Order: sequence, then C-alpha cells, then structure tokens
Amino acid sequence: MPPHLYSDIEGLLRDGMFTLNAKMLGVTDEKLLDRLVEQWSFFFTYALPYFEAVFLPLRTDMQYRSLDEAEMWNVRNMALRSFRDNVILLQTKRLEDVFAKLFTDFGSSQNPAATAAKMLQMTSLLASAPDHNEEIERVLSSLKANWKIMMTKGDRRGFAGVRKAKAGQSSETSNQIFGSLT
Repeated sequence: MPPHLYSDIEGLLRDGMFTLNAKMLGVTDEKLLDRLVEQWSFFFTYALPYFEAVFLPLRTDMQYRSLDEAEMWNVRNMALRSFRDNVILLQTKRLEDVFAKLFTDFGSSQNPAATAAKMLQMTSLLASAPDHNEEIERVLSSLKANWKIMMTKGDRRGFAGVRKAKAGQSSETSNQIFGSLT
C-alpha cells in the first residue's frame, strides 16, 4: 500500500469536513442544532456511504499483514473520525451550551425529539470510534443528561404514544394509541 495514500485520504476528508464546517460558521445558537442535524444527515446518509463505496477495494481487495493494519485502512472510521475532529470538536463548548437549552429555553425550529434523536445518533457513533476521545464523550454525556431531564419532565413533544388519561376515563380507553377502529 503506498504510504502517501493514507495521508491523501485524510487530506480529502479534511477538505470535505472544512466545507461542512464552513456552513456552521455564523449560525446563531438558536439555529445551530438545526444546521448540525442537516449537516450530519447529509454526511451520514450520502457522503459516508459514497466515500465507503469509492474506497471499497481497500476493504475487499487488499491483503493486510495484521488486523491492526486492516483497521487502520477502515475508511468508515477515518471519515467518522474526521467529522468528529473537524466539525464537532471545533464546536464542543457551544454545543454543550445549546444542548442544555434544547429542551428548555428555545429548542429548535424542528421537533425537539427528532433533533435530540439525530444528535444522540451522531454523538453515539462518534464516541464509539476506536480512538477514544474525552471531549466527544463529554458532549454525549451532556446530551444524554438533558434528554433524561426532558423525559422525566413529561414534555414529550414529538413523540407518538399513549395518551394521558383524562379525568373519568378508564385506563383501558386511555391506553389505546389509535382509538377505536370500529
């Protein structure tokens, strides 16, 4: 394997993340999570699978000397690590502040539950990278803590589920999600 190929791939990823990160600059705190959800969704849905497909021969056609060497060339992990390092970690303090407000002060223009779910997906995947990172763990913990607070407060806007029983309504009727189908 040519030694410069690894650094070329990292450079390509860094340039791509620079483009994604540029779309985060100048965004107000109120719009930050919406923009981050948009960037993460694009990256995870389109860019990452395309990147993996382009470099699939590195996973299927190469003979590696060890499992460690094969893991080093895992382009999925390289791309996730690049997103983490070049998009998220540059904004950790700001994200922690915004996560604290997500369910209380301003939320987002979208459904807070959907925004939180995407943020949990993103931070969980980025925190699971083989090279452990304390900052992303802290951001994930902050988001999880705020998620738990929202769930215990009973403010579950955006969640479909069991209706709360009204005064005088039987528990059997209140547990029907879709009501009577007859």
